[in-house]
Amino acid sequence: MRALVTDIELVRGAQGKPAHYHDSHQLIYISKGRASLTVSGRSYRAQPGTLVLISRFEQHSIDMDSECERYIAGIAPEYGFMASEESVLLLSALINRPESFRHAVELGDRREAESIFGRMLAERLGRKDGFGDYLSGLALMELLVMVYRSAPEIFASQRRENVGTVMRLQRHFERDFAANCSLAELAAQEHMSASHLSHIFKSVAGVSTMAYLKACRIAAAKRYLAQTELPVGEIVEKCGFSDSSNFSRTFREQTGMSPSEFRRRYREK
Repeated sequence: MRALVTDIELVRGAQGKPAHYHDSHQLIYISKGRASLTVSGRSYRAQPGTLVLISRFEQHSIDMDSECERYIAGIAPEYGFMASEESVLLLSALINRPESFRHAVELGDRREAESIFGRMLAERLGRKDGFGDYLSGLALMELLVMVYRSAPEIFASQRRENVGTVMRLQRHFERDFAANCSLAELAAQEHMSASHLSHIFKSVAGVSTMAYLKACRIAAAKRYLAQTELPVGEIVEKCGFSDSSNFSRTFREQTGMSPSEFRRRYREK
């Protein structure tokens, strides 16, 4: 069973980062000091008790004072860890961006929040025998319940079946991003009209159905560029783009740089 919480660390001191990306969703919780973050062009001031939710599609930067202490948790892009309606709704906060969404949330019970992060850290890094991944996932769900109680407006507030439909499609896109598909085909699979699917998808996710699929393809391209030596032409094919010029244009629109520039900056040594 793949871990839902893929990594977690407690970082102390000023270690700012310019705009960058991760191939995972990320939670940043400020336990001491102050920080400034920019996520997808939106700026936030964070203080003790602030939790910031960042999806893997969102570039972000962070600057902090010398006293800053923060937990940073990475969450797997393929988050098929839980199956209940409640967990689907809670996990939707990692990727969906309804109109009322904001990345930074003030958690009222700081002691409880820090206890949850401490348990996640212990299970992921403490080398405990048995069920470590499972228990860290349960702690994450407990944290998301805290977020929901503190800021229910940032969650997709539509009917839960709509959230489930959208997240089912999102998981499909994340697994099969290279496959050719149309809105009409997807709607037929869900037994609804294309216009209705388009409406509920955007109301939950904050972007259109095809825009989300494109974001999944760009996320995969980033991974190939940073972690492999595959030529760009092969990456184009693997990620489902029609040709290299379309890929390069879309990549620059999404990231602000060309594929070759991205590879030079993020290529793993």
